[in-house]
Amino acid sequence: MNLLRRVVALVALVLIAGGASACGTSTEPSSPPDPGNSRFPLLSNGGGHMLSPLRLVTIVAANDPLRDSLFAFTRALPSSQWWKAVATPYGISTTATAVTVTGPKIASGTNFAFNDLTTYVQRAAIDSAGYRPDGHTVYLIYLPPGVHCTTGSSCPTYSASGFHVQFGASDALAVVARQSGSVPAMELTTETASHEIIEAATDPLLNAWRLVGSSLPWNSSPWALDDGGNFEENGDMCVGTRYLESGFYYQRIFSNQAAVTGDDPCVPSIATPYYSVAPDKGWYSTTTGEVTVPITGWSVGAVPDWVIGLGAGPHTPSVGAPSFSLSCPDTARINGGRYCALNNGRTAMLHVSLPPGSLSKTYFTVQITSFRYGASGGYPVAGEDYFHHWIFGVYVP
Repeated sequence: MNLLRRVVALVALVLIAGGASACGTSTEPSSPPDPGNSRFPLLSNGGGHMLSPLRLVTIVAANDPLRDSLFAFTRALPSSQWWKAVATPYGISTTATAVTVTGPKIASGTNFAFNDLTTYVQRAAIDSAGYRPDGHTVYLIYLPPGVHCTTGSSCPTYSASGFHVQFGASDALAVVARQSGSVPAMELTTETASHEIIEAATDPLLNAWRLVGSSLPWNSSPWALDDGGNFEENGDMCVGTRYLESGFYYQRIFSNQAAVTGDDPCVPSIATPYYSVAPDKGWYSTTTGEVTVPITGWSVGAVPDWVIGLGAGPHTPSVGAPSFSLSCPDTARINGGRYCALNNGRTAMLHVSLPPGSLSKTYFTVQITSFRYGASGGYPVAGEDYFHHWIFGVYVP
């Protein structure tokens, strides 16, 4: 999921509110643990291959201005507290290794077809550097500024920031594109990389740790649709979070064990209590094209008021997105705009109007983003996550 896209979109959307297996083996499939106090759906293990112990092979082009910094991040990751915290819940060995490869220059403006991208990785990391596939490697390539993987050439439509796929028989390829914006490029890049690394390690062949949807989406959790497909992985569940360690930013990662306690579902933990909002159920049905949904703020500790943004998530492709109106008893004025303000136990009413042509069996998902501004209007607040998101669905029976 594109973190920068979410960060930028918040500015516009919030104005609506103003109104453990060994290498080469498989594990037994497992059901999610008892949900306990979790507000979130839990991931299950499909019994597929995982990359344990992990070997991380990082490829950076010779002309990438962040090459040395990205190599330093690569070397720091295996011994980081972040890696121990995110590997342990999924039975991945906390012992990992990492190596770096400098690849040939890539000119800005290059649009790789997927096959050309894999050829570049093959030549740089395997043919030249000798890091051959072994069943527990993530080949991670950072694309320099202005370089992209062309959608439609087997690069997924959500590949603007990063993605991972199977590489060879049982390894993984992770691709991270350069992002720019108000958040420093290095921070966004390593957060995206850490997201893809742990997902690739725990689900390299798309048959291990996931939340899987159904052919009729409303018969399963709407979270399975959150990233535009029909499944969700552990990084996707905690998009918008971050963890600073030894000068590097990582994304925090979803953990069943953390979620079932009713506490912060993302690891490693940070000092600021987790906060978000949630409707009273995952899916709402309507035969009139209209539905009003109560959304209630919740937090796992005392935290100042936060504000929310709204966005249309994945939906039936043949129809447009729904429209929203929001009624909030409490608002906050920030940077000249009025925002819906929530806190633990505070409720707002969200009215969803489906577009014309919403026939039987059409569905829509709605994404609610909770985030905080600092006292001076700065975003994100230093030391905190960028945002926390929630997803629910509306369908026509």
